Amino acid sequence: MKFTGSTFQKWLLICFAAVIILFGFYTWLITPNEIEETGEEAALLSGEGPATESGGLVFSPQFQEIEANPGDNSVVVFFTVENTTGEGIKLASIRSGCTCLDVTIDKDPIPAGEKAIITGEFDISELRGRSIKSISVKPDRKSRPVVLSTSIQIEEIYTLTESLTTWKVGDKPETKKVEFRVLRDEPIRILSAESQREEVTCEIEVIEEGRAYDLKLTPNSTDGSLLGIVRIESDCELENYARPLAYYAIQR
Repeated sequence: MKFTGSTFQKWLLICFAAVIILFGFYTWLITPNEIEETGEEAALLSGEGPATESGGLVFSPQFQEIEANPGDNSVVVFFTVENTTGEGIKLASIRSGCTCLDVTIDKDPIPAGEKAIITGEFDISELRGRSIKSISVKPDRKSRPVVLSTSIQIEEIYTLTESLTTWKVGDKPETKKVEFRVLRDEPIRILSAESQREEVTCEIEVIEEGRAYDLKLTPNSTDGSLLGIVRIESDCELENYARPLAYYAIQR
């Protein structure tokens, strides 16, 4: 059959109209709740790094990076697991790499062709700077375990250098300093700093009030080895940052 120019244009218009009608019918079938759930799932499933596969399950992302605020007690991360096989899969094991992490999954077994969400809640109350935490998932007894990792970056609000001050046994008992420097805009004042061993004294030198302090540590002698700490009291409003510790040692 031979098409004329006008016949071909009419045919294109009919096809285009059919596509519009089908699309409208499809959107009419989707309820507002389904649209909201689709958006929520997309937010949960977004992540960094490539996916990895084991035992018919595809994990994504395998690695992700997140930032947390100083003073946060916990953060929550999400990983997705897709079952690409034709039957349900029950995980052999899912565990965290430390006691600071609680792990759950919303579907287990995971139905054929469906996705599940692994949720990890990290206790970061004692973390500083950058830390990497991992979740180990074993799809079945025969498959290799999959390690899902999260890099957590917590912005530093001050530095303490050196965190460990050392002398050698027999050295001259000279004074050494520990530098406390505030990095954030809000000031942090050192109220006191006390050595827990009478063999080493601690003196506070104010370089800039609320911004910079030096702790001067002086041993009475270096005849024998010892370990000790300096307990620092500050006016920082964040409980986990208010009382930092500095360590010292006389070593052989």
